[in-house]
Amino acid sequence: MTTFDEKPGSYFDSYDNITVHNLMLRDKPRVAKYREAILKSSNLFKDKIVLDVGSGTGILSIFSVQAGAKHVYAVETCHGIAELSKSIIQDNGMQDKITVLNQEIEKLNLPVQQVDIIVSEWMGFYLVHESMLNSVLFARDKWLKKDTGLMYPSLAYLYVCPVEMTEYLNDNLSYWTCFYNTNYQSMSKVYREVLLSRPIVEIINNDQMIDEEQILASLDLKTVNINDLESIQEYNLEFCARKECSLHGFAFWFDVVFHTDEETVTLHTGPGNDPTHWKQTIALLPEAIHSFAENNNKNENELVIKQNDMFKSFVILNQADDNPRNYEIDIGVDLSKNQNFEDYDANEEDDDDDDDDEHPVPCDCQNIKCVLIKATMEKYENENK
Repeated sequence: MTTFDEKPGSYFDSYDNITVHNLMLRDKPRVAKYREAILKSSNLFKDKIVLDVGSGTGILSIFSVQAGAKHVYAVETCHGIAELSKSIIQDNGMQDKITVLNQEIEKLNLPVQQVDIIVSEWMGFYLVHESMLNSVLFARDKWLKKDTGLMYPSLAYLYVCPVEMTEYLNDNLSYWTCFYNTNYQSMSKVYREVLLSRPIVEIINNDQMIDEEQILASLDLKTVNINDLESIQEYNLEFCARKECSLHGFAFWFDVVFHTDEETVTLHTGPGNDPTHWKQTIALLPEAIHSFAENNNKNENELVIKQNDMFKSFVILNQADDNPRNYEIDIGVDLSKNQNFEDYDANEEDDDDDDDDEHPVPCDCQNIKCVLIKATMEKYENENK
């Protein structure tokens, strides 16, 4: 599954649209947590040089000055937004404290050799979509003081969780089964392919979570390497169903953590928290969605699991070849054991006949073993090119 349909240049084009900034500035949890984290770090920001990467309309730069920063360099690629931010900064009487630089960070000649703090709101959907983090890490490696430099946010966690999406699928697929007494199955088929071609961005409830979320990736922004972002892989995810339901897909969300001089401040974007513009990102499983549509939500041949059933899965996020700001998502699920969690033995041999069949190497099937072998071979080939 490829995430969203964007061309490489469209990222910066979209951020020159004022409606995007209107959406982000109206995201109260987002803005409030950044403000709280920066103002609670006034002892750390006092008389410091701050670099704001992807500064947008300048709100984080303004917060930094309010926290006592000596000077802020606000770097914004989009010309229209950079000019707007200059007006906003002047309206707040901070033009002597904030310098707006309209340039891509990778091409920038910064007027200073080093900075004390980097602030940035770089997160995209499921944390890494848009992947502005590459630019933030470039700035960190080039200008941040090695020992004493600070990153805001400091840590990031990406989560994954199996989910059921019955209500959403009823609204978007079953809806067409009887549309004003006409046959609109063709519409349903087309929309089904749309749902499977890219992730959906929706707010899900806690009762849609089949099990507790698990950490897919944890990033220390002071030490993470740019190359680490090329691929995020986890092959040993194990979940235990806390209810009987159908498995329709997997949801992704994130937290970012700020280490202040008072306390830790965390921006949560998961279910059960105040909703943000990121919402949650859901990758639907083709088998479940085709079955749902073909059987008109009768739970026939769907990925139905019972309470306390245990199942395994893998998740792979790979940067797209033509646009590293986008990721391709691969998910596999193994329900072959389908055992009660209480009876599960980690050392038990899998007696499924399918696993005993001969498979070619590499194999393109979704068997967990075959996926692991294929991924290992591809990684070896890439490292030895």
